[in-house]
Amino acid sequence: EKLAQLRERLPAAIAKAKEGSSEASALPDGGITMWRVPLEKKTDASDIVLLKYLRAEELDVDKAAERITQSIIFRADCKIDELAKAELPEHFMKHDFIPGVDTDGRPIMISRFGGMDIDKVFGDLEAFVRYRAKLMENAIELLKFEKGAAEDLVQIHDYSGVMGSMYKSEVKGGVQAISKVFAEHYPEFKGKTLFVNFPAVFSKPFQALASLLPERTRKKFVILGQEDHATLFEHLAPGLVPEGIGGLW
Repeated sequence: EKLAQLRERLPAAIAKAKEGSSEASALPDGGITMWRVPLEKKTDASDIVLLKYLRAEELDVDKAAERITQSIIFRADCKIDELAKAELPEHFMKHDFIPGVDTDGRPIMISRFGGMDIDKVFGDLEAFVRYRAKLMENAIELLKFEKGAAEDLVQIHDYSGVMGSMYKSEVKGGVQAISKVFAEHYPEFKGKTLFVNFPAVFSKPFQALASLLPERTRKKFVILGQEDHATLFEHLAPGLVPEGIGGLW
C-alpha cells in the first residue's frame, strides 16, 4: 500500500529536512507537525496529511516524500506555526473573513480585493506571501483531520470595486508566488473557489491563466458575474456570506 510505503520513508524524509535546514534541525525528535498534526505518530490525522501529499503526486511515493521534506523546511524556515498567530500590518487587515464552515464542514475563506491598497498589499512580495499563508493557516485550523470529515476549503474572491491596477506586474508576481507556495506546501487543500462580481475585462487573462492549470483544478473554479447572488447561494448559505456581497453575515 502506497500510504504504508510513504510512512516507511517518513524518517528519512524528516532527516533530510533537518540536514537541509538549521531551523528544522532544531525541532525535537518526534516533534515534526503540520497543521497541529504530529506526522511521526500513526493516527487517522497523520494518514490524512500523508495522503494529501500522495494524491498531489499521483501516488508517486518518492515524489511525495521529497515534497514532505521541502514542506518541513518551508514551515521551519518561515516559522509558519508562529505566523498563524501573528498580527498583520494594517494594510492587510479587513479584506479577509473566515466566517466558519459550510454544511459539509469545509472552512470558508472570503477575500475582498476591491478595497485593497494595491501598492501596499503587493509592494513587498515576501510580506504578501506571508499574509496569504497566514490566512490559509487560520482557515485550516477549522479542519478536524478526522476520517470522513472535510479535507479542503471553500474560497470566495470578491472583485467588486476592483480597478485596472490589478493588472500591475506586482500583482501578477504576487499571485504567481503565492500560487506556487500553495501548490507545493498546501497539497489538496484547495476546494471550490467562487469568483464573485468578476469583471468581464478580466475574463480573457483569467482563461489564459486557467488553461495552464490541471483540469481537476479548473473544475473547482466557479465564476459569477455582477449581482449573481442566486447562484452564489447554491454553493453557500446566505448566513455565511457577508452583507457586502449580498449575504446576511
